[in-house]
Amino acid sequence: MDWGLEYVDSVVGVRYFESRFRDSEWKKMDATEARADRLRRAMRGKTQAWLAEQIGVATSSINGYLKGKVPQADVCLRMCDALAVDIRWYLNGEVPAEEKAQGEKVVQVPFVDDSAKALTFPAGLLDMFGGPYESFCCLAVQGTLMAPGIPKGAEVLATRSFSQVEDGKVYVLQLRGGYVLRRLRVRGDGGIVAVCDNPAVHNDLPDEVLFEDVAALALWSSHAP
Repeated sequence: MDWGLEYVDSVVGVRYFESRFRDSEWKKMDATEARADRLRRAMRGKTQAWLAEQIGVATSSINGYLKGKVPQADVCLRMCDALAVDIRWYLNGEVPAEEKAQGEKVVQVPFVDDSAKALTFPAGLLDMFGGPYESFCCLAVQGTLMAPGIPKGAEVLATRSFSQVEDGKVYVLQLRGGYVLRRLRVRGDGGIVAVCDNPAVHNDLPDEVLFEDVAALALWSSHAP
């Protein structure tokens, strides 16, 4: 299976959920109500708990999205991927023609540990995160230290365009000749501590890491099938 192509297909609209509302009906709704309605229809009977588990957020967050709240960019991408809908359709009600989707510009994003391999992403999605295309990289998660939010086998999109480490965010670290994914905590004295999300496993990294060890900021992660 070509994970990259499957992800691109689901996001750019090859498997988008078609709207059955007439234009006049959409005009009666404000943007928030319309977005909430699109999400309800895209769920197609699935529960809030199911969607929350699929994208790694609390059920209360899904409840907010069903009231029209806009998710953060990485969560939005995961949600649209899980529901097989076009992100532009979910956010703005825009349903791209299939011909437009097929001809949309795509970008090959190399893996940080093997530049000969790459995943394919629509340029428009990378533009949402900002930064030059060459700053993006991918990482395949090998272990379970960041589970359940980022399970073994997931693929992570990251960017090298960051100027400082922000407390609580997930980063790609270059340590011991390889690359690993960890959540970073910034102490009061400015020191950086790498932690794992899985409480059932032991963190195998030093108590403190250096800024020079931080290779990229994680933006989005897939879920392994």
